[in-house]
Amino acid sequence: MAGKNPADRYVLSLPGTVSKRLRTDGAGFANLLLVGDYTLTGISAGSVEAATMSGMQASRIVCGRPKEITGDLP
Repeated sequence: MAGKNPADRYVLSLPGTVSKRLRTDGAGFANLLLVGDYTLTGISAGSVEAATMSGMQASRIVCGRPKEITGDLP
């Protein structure tokens, strides 16, 4: 059975893999945003900060705020 160990489900930040991460608006479906530390952010690593940045990106897409996310990608 795959995924028995919770650590096996974690998204790692291995060298050369950041370019494979999806953007918050990169799901490929209308009205679906991806949010979590597994998305492409200025940090792009498993952390609370990256998850927060991702949530802020989604908020900016939905309502236009925040205008700027410190440390995020341009």
